[in-house]
Amino acid sequence: MMSLNFELFRGDGTNDAWTAETPVNVGRQDPSCSEPVMGLFENNPCGRRLVVAAAINRDVPRYFFSVNTDDDGMIVIQNLHPQCELLVVQGDPLPCNASRRFAKSIELVIRERTTLRVSNGQPTSDSSQIYRTLNSLPLDPMSISMQVGDDLATHAPETGQGQEVVHLLQQVLPVIRESVTTDSFFRAAAFAAVRIAKLNRCIIRLFQEDAFEDRAEVFEDSIAGEAMSRLRQSAPEVSDTMINRVRKRGLTQIFDTASPGALEGASLMNLSQAVAAPILDKERRVVGVLYGDRWTDLSMRPFSDIEAKLVEILAGAVAAGMARQSEERQRTSMQVYFSDRVAKHIVVNESLLDARETDVSVMFCDVRKFSSISKSLGPKGTVAFMQDVFTVLSECVEQTDGVLINYIGDELIAMWGAPDSQPDHAYRSLSTAEAMFAGIEEIRERWADKVCESIRIGIGVNSGTAAVGNTGSRIKFQYGVFGNVVNVASRLQSATKQFGVDCLVSSNTLAQTDHAFNTRNLATISVVGIPEDIVVHQLVTHSSDRWRRLCSLYEEALQDYHAMQFADAIQTLGQVLRDCPDDEPSMRLLGLSVAQMRHPSENFSPVDSLTQK
Repeated sequence: MMSLNFELFRGDGTNDAWTAETPVNVGRQDPSCSEPVMGLFENNPCGRRLVVAAAINRDVPRYFFSVNTDDDGMIVIQNLHPQCELLVVQGDPLPCNASRRFAKSIELVIRERTTLRVSNGQPTSDSSQIYRTLNSLPLDPMSISMQVGDDLATHAPETGQGQEVVHLLQQVLPVIRESVTTDSFFRAAAFAAVRIAKLNRCIIRLFQEDAFEDRAEVFEDSIAGEAMSRLRQSAPEVSDTMINRVRKRGLTQIFDTASPGALEGASLMNLSQAVAAPILDKERRVVGVLYGDRWTDLSMRPFSDIEAKLVEILAGAVAAGMARQSEERQRTSMQVYFSDRVAKHIVVNESLLDARETDVSVMFCDVRKFSSISKSLGPKGTVAFMQDVFTVLSECVEQTDGVLINYIGDELIAMWGAPDSQPDHAYRSLSTAEAMFAGIEEIRERWADKVCESIRIGIGVNSGTAAVGNTGSRIKFQYGVFGNVVNVASRLQSATKQFGVDCLVSSNTLAQTDHAFNTRNLATISVVGIPEDIVVHQLVTHSSDRWRRLCSLYEEALQDYHAMQFADAIQTLGQVLRDCPDDEPSMRLLGLSVAQMRHPSENFSPVDSLTQK
């Protein structure tokens, strides 16, 4: 076993270099093993790995070739791929599954305009040696927590700097995570980095396409309370070269001073030590960097790996804060349409808003005699009244995690079953209807001295398969639902006026509730624009012996009506109306039965045709 130098050269002029003990397996990133996008990786089951291309570069085999040495100190290259030959610069290609020995160095073609030089002498490119990377991927921003500090503590020395920095980190991370409701967490993270990693300066820079914005800049002496930082006056330029390396590779970069002739660009000329860690979004794209440097005499020492890792964790804490801010903004906007619980689901999984077909329950709720009420209240009073009504009704929808689809005039439209799956959507919809009637009682009391009319609502509920999704424009979000299930619910709400009841529910909805509600079968109806006949039921909020007797007699009369036993239906309905003279459905069915007795239809149908929409 011996060490070899690996130098990766790209056509854009950038290059990286590593030194590693053999054997080394070379190829494309293997995400299943949590490999970095680029660099050495020790924890692959197949052994030490050198990742020379990101996972998206599928023209590079994942396990391309191996590099080893023999007893004579020769470099041994073996092509591991069964189909791709390995091209050798200034040499014959290495066939599949073949191996070849080289004396001092060999340059191999990784992909177009990218080569890897392997040598057992001094590396040819001094410029790349001023940088090194941490050979691990940055943490997922959403995983940054106190557990990070605990994991570090497990591997840190029992005494000395290791335990000290871990102790500091455990104190700082909760502060950063708790302060993300404002932008103060950027400065909090920068202060923490200066303190923990012994930096002279820390900058948090966010990228905005081709531009950038520095959200925080903290100097070591500003922590001590100096009004004007002296270090600011002597600070070197920020290394754009280093930041661009982080942005391109997505890995933490560490700069160690080399000879002046090896420095890349004027931005590094006065720099002694620097570290830059990526700030990632949820898709692990680099959206910023946490950059720290040292240049004073007291700071002339290389960064240790643990210091660089702590800086990387703090960059992850910034990323977590930004993600949390974004989620809070999304959730706040979503709460206009969804309950808090559903909004949280959508923020985590935005695909819930994608258009799709699913089973839902839809409700239309209308305020009765709105024209008369608005005339008595006037414009200002009407607005206040409807705001009160819609607030109460909307709260009922939110309590069952329903979706507020829209308000149209004096009508509210709501839905259950999407975007979050709710197998009990029918039960939720009828529970909401019951709660709405209770809420209207409170409204009635509050407005008793201002509204002369009896305040009532009419509700129609239907269940079935519908198309749901974000149907709005780029300018305005609108979560919508389409299909016959919606049209039927709307017609049922309208039909409540013709039947003289407050709530009509389709049999499709009632069948999914195990008949847990107080209902009676009212009729089979056909409505304009809907091809299928609909069996409808009346929903009431309270049951009693009188109600149960009413239901039993009415449904008996309805059966007689369907069987064309009109005389029996009239006799039964007479009993109903003696006990409940104000029952409008019974009066309606009685009228239909009497009409058939007087003028029998040649093609009688028990289906009640409703001509109004």
